[in-house]
Parts: sequence; structure tokens; C-alpha cells
Amino acid sequence: MSNDRLQIAMKNAKACKTCNTTKNITEFYKNPNVKDGYLNKCKDCVRQYDIQRTKKHPGPRTTGFKTCSFCQQKKRVSEYSKRLRAKDGLRHRCKPCDRKEDKKYRQNNPSKQRLCKVKHTYGLNKKEYEALVKKHNGKCAICEFDNKQLGIDHCHYTGKVRGLLCSRCNSGIGMLGDDVKTLQKAMKYLKENS
Repeated sequence: MSNDRLQIAMKNAKACKTCNTTKNITEFYKNPNVKDGYLNKCKDCVRQYDIQRTKKHPGPRTTGFKTCSFCQQKKRVSEYSKRLRAKDGLRHRCKPCDRKEDKKYRQNNPSKQRLCKVKHTYGLNKKEYEALVKKHNGKCAICEFDNKQLGIDHCHYTGKVRGLLCSRCNSGIGMLGDDVKTLQKAMKYLKENS
């Protein structure tokens, strides 16, 4: 096999951390949180793990009562969310207590919530987002308005992040269809009618 073919074969192969077998990349599930974009376990090992986990934890209880560890009230199991790793398959807090605690956490950690949303929606990690804020000096890229909650402007066709804008500027270019020609016509109109 030539060097080029060997390199291509190596790029399309990956070693499973569980069974220590090198397999084609198509034998791994995709995962955007891993550096190369694929899980470290092959599909066969993931299936085996799922089978073992299901035997260990057959699923949530569907009848009976459970005491909430937070409010200490005895409630029907239907008032608890599922949690596969728990012995009984249910969370330790009831749904109302979960909602209260989640709300309190979101209020106490707004920056974490924002960064989580930025990562999920735009694929930017904390360093990339902070670099973007630094690049724009914390101001809108168009009107230079200083705002703590600048929106992330992105191309709706490619998903590429373009910069940070205040809500007015972001809405404005969005309403004009992100089209340069339309924006130029709007500028010409303003100049002629001012």
C-alpha cells in the first residue's frame, strides 16, 4: 500500500478505547464534543454497554410512592422525572422542586446559562465567545452601542458567526434579509430623503 493510501486509511480509522480494536470511522457514532467528532467507543461497544446498563437499571418504577429529598413530602412516582442511573430509575427530587431549583440556579448563574446557549446554538466555546467580545470591545459592531447583552449575528444560510450586534441592528439587517443590495438601497434612500 502506498504512503498516500495508508494516510487516507489512517484518517478513516479510529481505535476503540473499550475493545482496543482499530475500526473504520463509520463504526463510531458522531459526537461534536469530542476533538475528532466521534465517540471513543465503537458502535458495538456502545450497544453492549447499553445492554448491560439496561440489565442493571431496568427502568423507572411506574407505581407507588417516593419521598422527595428536597421537600420531604411523599408523592406518587409519576411526580418524579426519570433518571436512568438511579437505582429506582427516578430523580431524587419531585418535578416541582426540580423546577424551583433549576430556576434558582439559572437566576444565580446567568453567565453560565448564556454560555451554554451560545455553545448549543452557535457552536462557540467560552474562549471563542470572549475573543469575539474582546474583538468588538463589548460594543455593537454597527452602531457601537455599549451593551452587556449583545446578540450573536450569524449567516442564516451557512450558520457562520459574523460578530456581535445590539438587538436593534441585528433585527434591522435581519428584516432586510441580510442582503447587501437591499441595505445599500436603504442607505441611498436615507441619504436622499434626509
